Amino acid sequence: MKNSAPYCNWIQRLLPKMIVTTSALTLFACGGGSDSDTSIPTTPEESSPPVSTFLISTTVGAGGSISPTSASVTEGETATFTLAMEEGYEIESISGCNGSLTNLTYTIGEASTDCEISVTFLLTPPDEETEEEGEDSGETNLEDNLGEQKTLVALIGFKNQENKITRQQAHDLIQNNPNSLNTFIKENSNNKAWLESDVLDWVELDKEADEYFSADNYDNEKYHDDAIAAISNLADLASYDRLILMGSRSERGNPGCYAYQTKRYVGPDNHYFGYFAVMGGGGLDDDVVGCLTPGRIAHEYGHTFGFGHIFETDCAIGDLPQSLIDRHFDNSCQNKGYWETYDTMSFDVNYPLYSTIWRSEAGWLEDDQVTVVSESGLYTLTQASLSSSGTKLLKIPIGQGLEGKQLYYYVEYRKKLGGFDEEEFIAKSQEYEVLVRHTDFNGGIENKDKITYGYETAEGIREAITPLDVGQDFVDTYRNLSFRVERLYEDQEMSVADIRVSLPALTILPSYVYRFSANDDQEQTVTLKNTSDDSWVVSSLTMKGRHPNAFAVSNENCIDQPIMPQDKCEINVSRVRDTASLGFLAISINDGEFLHAAELMGESLLIETEFDPNAPLEWQDYTSQYAKDINWEDAVAYCHDLSFNSHDDWRLPLIEELRAAFQQSSTPLYNITTQLWSISEPAGNLYNAYYIDGNEAWYNGDKLQKYNALCVRSQ
Repeated sequence: MKNSAPYCNWIQRLLPKMIVTTSALTLFACGGGSDSDTSIPTTPEESSPPVSTFLISTTVGAGGSISPTSASVTEGETATFTLAMEEGYEIESISGCNGSLTNLTYTIGEASTDCEISVTFLLTPPDEETEEEGEDSGETNLEDNLGEQKTLVALIGFKNQENKITRQQAHDLIQNNPNSLNTFIKENSNNKAWLESDVLDWVELDKEADEYFSADNYDNEKYHDDAIAAISNLADLASYDRLILMGSRSERGNPGCYAYQTKRYVGPDNHYFGYFAVMGGGGLDDDVVGCLTPGRIAHEYGHTFGFGHIFETDCAIGDLPQSLIDRHFDNSCQNKGYWETYDTMSFDVNYPLYSTIWRSEAGWLEDDQVTVVSESGLYTLTQASLSSSGTKLLKIPIGQGLEGKQLYYYVEYRKKLGGFDEEEFIAKSQEYEVLVRHTDFNGGIENKDKITYGYETAEGIREAITPLDVGQDFVDTYRNLSFRVERLYEDQEMSVADIRVSLPALTILPSYVYRFSANDDQEQTVTLKNTSDDSWVVSSLTMKGRHPNAFAVSNENCIDQPIMPQDKCEINVSRVRDTASLGFLAISINDGEFLHAAELMGESLLIETEFDPNAPLEWQDYTSQYAKDINWEDAVAYCHDLSFNSHDDWRLPLIEELRAAFQQSSTPLYNITTQLWSISEPAGNLYNAYYIDGNEAWYNGDKLQKYNALCVRSQ
């Protein structure tokens, strides 16, 4: 069985820029991508130099792979990725980076920040042979996270490469020194896990680096096969729980840094089965973002324990997101990517301890060190930077998300203590931090990522990692939930925080997230349950978010009706438009005394008109009349309502029609100097639509952006 793609993959910013071509198997610098079998050729990017590049990483569940596993993409450009399924699997879901899926090709939106593509595969009913094989379940076994972690580190070089790290240096990074991975794992796990490692000295592959990793080729799978084939006669791979392929930076291409969350078959003929990571393309003291720094090694190794990432969203002071599915729709909050500190599974430069969320999930905390909050009240947290007794993590259930995923808020208390956390606090000039995070509402159970928040000043300067401190309450208005630090104090040589938790007065059932797909009934029932000790009344129901007009309340039976403790009330929500939609139902209780929100997601139901290159079209006059500086929604409405040249059957054009008329023709109808929206939406992407940029480039971008609309009609 072939292995699936890794949970995350980092390509260092210092590597030569990779660019995207129409071939989904390659990386090349280009201005667009294709989204159908009758693909439209892409064009070169404009000559102006890119402002910056962003890392596109991938996370893939059991049953398939994605190629490439990562890419560094210039700001404003797109990239394409190709999916492959193992026998017996099919694609279940794919999301991230504002992308779209057509057949087996996933095209991301314009690169504007580091982001991650998440893919899950669904196992079809197995035959007898598959059942007998049985081992490659794709699940993380909790017992695998405890005790000795037998690890092989294989130093892999390329032909004609100068090796920059010695076997002893690799051993020191992994095993026996105060800053080693082994010491880090022991500290995080309270000595419930430790490494026993071997380092295999340099094995040189027969190929040069650019034969695997270049502008025209990025073949991690072949690299895996060749590397494991080369070491399989030098070590008993079956005796190791975890395998790391490690290498120094090559100027001719590098595999990057990535790891798998579950056990994998890797290599030709499944030579290795176990947890697997690649740490290639880094450096030592001269490269702080390389794979071979202690923090990055611990980050990737953490994925092999099943850990996800923590992403930071920064908001204006006191203005947390209304929607946790679409946190940035009103521009009050901005995604900062892997910027959250105090967790090496996020910003790993200073090498802090893992979050207690991951340590709990790994089985490294005692049961009495995790408190699941079931009622409002005062809870005591002990600092999590040093091993001690006491509660290390508060876990506050919110409800269910997609695929039955359990949604939580988490609170932990970190302090400038210990060999690992202290450096992070020194770097941030802080003495302590009370951290609030929550489950990522996007995606199903395969998405293990968490979200945290920071505040910004009016000038956009970050003031705090999280908006919870003494005198600063964390208030989630649209989940009716809040946290308060009552006091910080020392208790018998332990640093302690008293946290006041106020739980919601209602719960939304069966889920906080409602997804309307093409195969679903376009009406769903949202059930409100009174979980308080007092009765309350639903005062109003209001659609909000990115597309408030895409959904409607079908009944108002709950309005002005007293709901007694533990009683329920049902609200029917209907899908009322066919385009891809995001919104939320804002529920006001007792005339605004508190609010709640149910997240709504609608997949596109449109059957897009098939592009006919020979169909006669009439275009609006670009030289004298077109709609300027409008978002996609307004562009669709503008063309629908347009009466021009004695006709009223105008529409927003297909992306293929725009490109054929203005980019592919040897005599373009007009010289386009602006961005023009199309009606075309990326499959499976609720956020974006395609547009052209002048007479060369085309992208898919956020529908909230303001571009222009030039209408067309079929003659």
